[in-house]
Amino acid sequence: MFLNVNINPVSTSVADLRLNAVTNQALVKYQGSDKVYLYDNVAFDAILDFITGEFESVGKFVNAYCKPMMTTVCWLSH
Repeated sequence: MFLNVNINPVSTSVADLRLNAVTNQALVKYQGSDKVYLYDNVAFDAILDFITGEFESVGKFVNAYCKPMMTTVCWLSH
């Protein structure tokens, strides 16, 4: 189950972030994109640190712990 993360303050690069600490996955939707990216093997400790407020920037978290991991593109249906 993915935890919907409240992005506050609003990120200039990330529109939506959802984290799953059980499966070490992150779902990321970027500003201006209809695609949702699924990142696997995101560090469990990094997910917990983000959830507990250890990161000031959503973009820095995504760049450091999500982008280096394998990704699958998920299309949104409207």
